[in-house]
Order: sequence, then C-alpha cells, then structure tokens
Amino acid sequence: MNELMRRMLFLPEQASTFALDVDRLHYFVITVTMVASLAVACVAIGFFWKYRRRRENQATPFIEPTPMFEVLAISVPLAFFLVWFAIGFRDFVKVSSPPPDAMDVYVQGKQWMWKFAYPEGPQSIGVMHIPANRPVRLLITSRDVIHSVFIPAFRIKMDALPGRYTEIWFTATKPGRYQILCAQWGKQVAVAQGCLRCHNVDTREPSTGPSWVDLYQQTTKLTDGREVIADEAYLTESMMEPTVKVVAGYQPLMPNYQGKLTGPEAAAIVEFIKSLRSDRTAQAIGGAEQ
Repeated sequence: MNELMRRMLFLPEQASTFALDVDRLHYFVITVTMVASLAVACVAIGFFWKYRRRRENQATPFIEPTPMFEVLAISVPLAFFLVWFAIGFRDFVKVSSPPPDAMDVYVQGKQWMWKFAYPEGPQSIGVMHIPANRPVRLLITSRDVIHSVFIPAFRIKMDALPGRYTEIWFTATKPGRYQILCAQWGKQVAVAQGCLRCHNVDTREPSTGPSWVDLYQQTTKLTDGREVIADEAYLTESMMEPTVKVVAGYQPLMPNYQGKLTGPEAAAIVEFIKSLRSDRTAQAIGGAEQ
C-alpha cells in the first residue's frame, strides 16, 4: 500500500528513517482531503436534486441546522487538524533532536554550490559522502544569501542562513546515490530548458517574462485581477500550466513544461528561484530572523 501511494503521488524513493513517517502523514492528509471533497460533492449534488426548483413561483426552502449538526461541522474538521498538527509536531521534534553519536557534516552554501566538510576527512564540493545506517547531523550555514539543503529521497530540507548555523539530521537506510537539490543544479536545469532567455535572475527589471529576483513569496497580480502569493505551488503550476494564471502586463507566451520536466527538476528550479533575493530583501529577512 505504501509503495502504491508513493507511486500514485509521484514521490521519490524512501531512503531515510524519516521518509516513511513524512510520507505517511502526507498520505493521511491527502486521503482525508480527497474523502472530504468527495463527500462535499455528493452532498451538494444531493441538495441540488432534493431542493431543486419544481415550480415557477416556488420559494426557496429555509433549512435550520440543529445544534448537534453545527457541533459536528466544527469539531470533526478541527479534530483532524489537531491530529495532523500532533503528528507533524512529533516528527518536527524528532528531526530537530539528533542523537549524541551522530556524525557531523559541515555544510556551506554559496552561489552556486554546496561545500561539505568532515571532522575526520577532506572537504568535497557538490557531492556529500555519508555512511548508510548511521545518524548524520548537518550543520548548515551560507556564505552569501539564503539557500536550502533539500534531499528528496531523505525527505529533509533546511535553510542555510548567512551568519547563522541551522541543523538537521537523518539516517540513510540504504547505500546509493541521491540528489541534493540546490541553486547550482536548479540554475543548470533553468539554463538547459531556456528559462533564462525570458526571466532575469540578476536584476528585478522584467524582460519577456517576470523577473525571478525577489519573486518567491511576492504578491503577484494576474491578468484577471486576482492576486496570488508566489509560493512553491504557484511556481510549480506556472511551469506546468503557464496559461492558467498569467501575470498582469505579460502575454501568455510561456510554453507548457508538463512532461518536459521531472519532479526533481521542477523542484530544483523552484529552489533556484527561492534563492534569488536582492541584497535589500536578504538583509530585511536576516534582520527579521535575528
């Protein structure tokens, strides 16, 4: 069942002790959401049929819900949210509490690469070497702007902040080669796909398409008048279905990348966009977090 759900949701393989816990919570949330959505759709169709207009001058019936119905309508969704929070908080505490015998790896982010240092070994750039079945703690910092260490197969992700150290730990459950998504790889994918012919990555000035500098978490106005937040979901949707939400002031010229980008490649481009912050924005974020 776990393998079937993982493939249905296009998730990468599970290669750490945290991966199964994270995926189980993901399955739980997705299943409850889909069942609830189906239930709401069925009730809506039933109400549409039961209370449909049968005569020209028929008045709309007034339905008075019972107190018990109101209690259930509030308490049941609240209970699920509390359960999700409890499971997520347990996993957060777990991933934030490395065991005392964990192996330390020092990680430094720099445009556009990762540097790894080991207490008893040489440094490496772009490739991290760790043993399987042994706890590993990553001590992470950045030399310039905000980055994020993201290893999809391990289900771990942690920001690298200039002037500060963050940490996260994991245990790889099987030997292998696993992708570490970073700005360097995201930029390579963006260049290979021709994204930088239309999007600026070194200035906020727009070109054929909106600039990627400071785009992440920015309020973006669309051609239909709506406003959206440029989060991970929006950025991914803009690559896969670019004509659904077109930014105001731009023509719908961007090609559809559905089927052209793999999941890890799309995630890498999103991470690259998230790292593109102007000096002013990076200083503001750093000041807010201190």
